[in-house]
Amino acid sequence: MKKKTILYSVFIIFVALFIFPQLSNAAPTRTTTEEAFTVTILNAYYIEDDIYSTIEIWTQTQSASENYYLKLTLVNPIEIETTYLVKVMTHSEHLILNVVFYNSATVAGDYTILATIISNNRWIAETDVIIFDPPSGGSEGDPYIGITIG
Repeated sequence: MKKKTILYSVFIIFVALFIFPQLSNAAPTRTTTEEAFTVTILNAYYIEDDIYSTIEIWTQTQSASENYYLKLTLVNPIEIETTYLVKVMTHSEHLILNVVFYNSATVAGDYTILATIISNNRWIAETDVIIFDPPSGGSEGDPYIGITIG
């Protein structure tokens, strides 16, 4: 009986030392640090009443199928916010997006662009901000955005 107990003990120690660590390495762990998602607004400028910006996104996730959201907010000088939520579905770790806020530079003063990246599971959110001053313009229609990959 003692021999059986010793054999079970050796087996349990073997499993604890060699099998469990291998199982934990087999399944990828999710990154929850702030470095996993970064968003940077590289520039912002205007042409007539349209506001152009370039946004750089870096993702470092353990899952190639993880999607995320990009929340774009434009705040005009009289504190009116226009917000767009874009779902980004890609396997790329690095994106450069060219974003145009059409018919948006309608009054003179400082405009603020906020770009927030939010992980699909809402574990991580990071925001970048840029403030600039386009001249006043006129709007001939409702504001909307256009996005191209640069």
